[in-house]
Amino acid sequence: MSSPPRPIVLLIEDSDDDAFFFRHALKKCGVPSRLFHVSDGGEALRYLEATRLAPDDPAQPRPDLVFLDLKLPTFSGFEILSRLREHPMEPPLDVAVLSGSDHASDLERGRALGATAYLVKPVSVEILRARLQGWVDRQTPAGTAAVQPATA
Repeated sequence: MSSPPRPIVLLIEDSDDDAFFFRHALKKCGVPSRLFHVSDGGEALRYLEATRLAPDDPAQPRPDLVFLDLKLPTFSGFEILSRLREHPMEPPLDVAVLSGSDHASDLERGRALGATAYLVKPVSVEILRARLQGWVDRQTPAGTAAVQPATA
């Protein structure tokens, strides 16, 4: 039996503390993945453009899941979502907004710009596990075993 796919996760987050807690939750969720982290909106756009042009580059692989902070230096999360909408990737990126704000207007704007989820920070291990496992399940052919969370 082959092992299930291992999602490539791109975290776009400028807060060192929030990035630390995200990494911790990612490790605790028990779904094997590869994490890439950028901390600036401009850096995020350069990374995403590079992956659009060369999706098989091992130094900057195309992400399967993106977790996007809204308040970033250079370009905001909303600006990044707008650019992704103007220049879509195939297949479309699964982008979850990470925000400290639970304002309905932010949620509506994120969804209107193509975000697939809106998560209020700090993200819980359970929510992160569900997002990663959902991706793995969509990639795993029917009849093969899904990843089981690691036990403590």
